[in-house]
Amino acid sequence: MIYSKNYITQFRDSSEDGMISLMGYMNFFQDAATSYMHELHKGNDTILEDYGCAWVYTKYRLEINDYCRIADNIEIKSWVSGQSRFGVLQEFLISSAGKKLAEGRLESYLIDMQTQKLCSLSRIAYPEDTVIPEKTGTSKFSRLGKKRTDDMEEGYSYKVLYTDLDKSRHMNNLKYVNLFLNSFTPDFYRENRIKVFEISYVGQSFFGDELTVFKATDNGRIRMTAVKQTGEAAASAVFELV
Repeated sequence: MIYSKNYITQFRDSSEDGMISLMGYMNFFQDAATSYMHELHKGNDTILEDYGCAWVYTKYRLEINDYCRIADNIEIKSWVSGQSRFGVLQEFLISSAGKKLAEGRLESYLIDMQTQKLCSLSRIAYPEDTVIPEKTGTSKFSRLGKKRTDDMEEGYSYKVLYTDLDKSRHMNNLKYVNLFLNSFTPDFYRENRIKVFEISYVGQSFFGDELTVFKATDNGRIRMTAVKQTGEAAASAVFELV
């Protein structure tokens, strides 16, 4: 199955320059990922109540070819390109008038919400015939993981608030994207364009947790890690600039 949706970009999807933001593209990707599973009746809207488990996103990679504008007509596509015992790999493609704007990939796994351990796709009777073995041109995931921060500059700290939580009662994965984006001033974004954004989720964060962002720049590649007050890494990310 290929999920496809036509969408008119909104003001809320844009940044201060009037172009659709990286966060806008990430929202499109998550909408496609969740809608895909909802159409299979295997989404987080129902499986927590029905099976006691939920999809947890572990890695995202977004590659941007071009930024579109407010009120542009775009098409968002998503499909499953790989499937294992515990998770799936989803591809994404955003285009407008036949022009590819962005593409990406998402890795997600099923987690038992009580034990916080992986559970098999068979537990939710996930279909075995959803895989379309076709991938976008997106590069492989980087090895981010639990990165050391001793070579990184300590940045700002943020406390997880109520509006950061989702149905699983932990900090929603897209809230980390804003956490990293807010590590820089408006001038940074006026002078730079992000070509690639990748994020790896290492651990969960909950209401009241304090996250500190560390960052380092290497030849136009910016590495970041969000660390909890316990010293545990919550997420790591990379920006690659044009």
